[in-house]
Amino acid sequence: HQEMAAQTSGFHVPVAHTNKGHAMLSKMGWKAGTGLGVAGQGVVEPIQLMVTDRKAGLGSKALQTQGDAASRTPETPG
Repeated sequence: HQEMAAQTSGFHVPVAHTNKGHAMLSKMGWKAGTGLGVAGQGVVEPIQLMVTDRKAGLGSKALQTQGDAASRTPETPG
């Protein structure tokens, strides 16, 4: 769990005003706490990341279900 905590520790830290991206956006009129877009209608808060400790990739649940069906032995008539 320490590894996950280390990976997510910087997610809630605001970007410094000295950051190149922050500086570029500021020069174009963006202000911290507002969304991007002509009317500021963009997303203000970052999309939440769901961290899991499983080593499964995208679509693994569907593959696991298919794998379960494939691992069954067919019944022989008889």
